[in-house]
Amino acid sequence: MAIDNDLVLRDGTVALESTEATPTAVDFGGPDLVPLTYVVDILEATDGTDETLDVVIQGSADNSTFVDICTFPQITALTAKAQYMLEAISDLRYRRAKMTVGGTDSPSFHGAMVYVCPAGRYLDK
Repeated sequence: MAIDNDLVLRDGTVALESTEATPTAVDFGGPDLVPLTYVVDILEATDGTDETLDVVIQGSADNSTFVDICTFPQITALTAKAQYMLEAISDLRYRRAKMTVGGTDSPSFHGAMVYVCPAGRYLDK
């Protein structure tokens, strides 16, 4: 799947840990004209015990007050190293991926990417 670098909400170059700060929003330039496919890729194994990952796509009209657009099913260490897709449409200009890591023993997810595939999904896993 081709990735538009301007629509990457998290690039996955550093491990996603429970201490990660609130993400920076990406300017989508305006509302969606068609539904977009949001993709979460977990590319590598996890660390910790009983690791969980909650991913919520949020949007804002002014880049200051955010609301939830869509929520992915919870990802666990057992379901990691996979690709997850959700389709959503929003009238909000700014988007971010709020990711919350849970678990014990310094839980983290490696290679966690979040991006938009504007052409839609063509591989349904």
